[in-house]
Amino acid sequence: MLITPSAFYHIVTNFSIGSVFGAQVKILQIVNIENEVINFFAYMTKREIVNRVKDMPLFSTGADLTISCSHPCLPRWKRDGDRTYPKNCGYCYPCLIRRSSLLDIQDDSRLYSYDSIDLEFIRQYSSGNKINDLKAVIASVYKYIQSDDAELKRLIMCSGNLTSEEIELFLQVYKNTMNDLIQLFSKSQDMKEYIGLN
Repeated sequence: MLITPSAFYHIVTNFSIGSVFGAQVKILQIVNIENEVINFFAYMTKREIVNRVKDMPLFSTGADLTISCSHPCLPRWKRDGDRTYPKNCGYCYPCLIRRSSLLDIQDDSRLYSYDSIDLEFIRQYSSGNKINDLKAVIASVYKYIQSDDAELKRLIMCSGNLTSEEIELFLQVYKNTMNDLIQLFSKSQDMKEYIGLN
């Protein structure tokens, strides 16, 4: 998986959560706390979680207020347009995952500093570092399309001490997340061609 330093924390957290969670439970057992701890979202994509809670009043009234962005104060430095912050940028790794998680519920373009992630956006900002996360995610999607399950499992095993069952579960989470990103990018025909989805 190709990642930028700013996305590293998010990816490592997502894939190592199984082993970290297991270690935390062991610590509780060592200090004689025997309560059962269940992480029922551990093997779900963000989109699956959103679809599970989307009809709850708190989610429908509060989703617009949530921030996933790596740099939510970016609008402060925009020369024109909305200067409201904090606000999700729309193109960093967490924002792309957020956007793909909301595909089933709304047109969420108004929630981002940059409402459209398309080939024109890439061309406009290709000379700087602004879109490094976006380029890394696009490269990961391209690599995903070219990879088989054995290669994906090998990459997942690199993230920590996972059982065979956890590897299979994380494989499904990864594949579903990549397919969500493919669906997000497929909104634009130019992006589909750019990524090699045609």
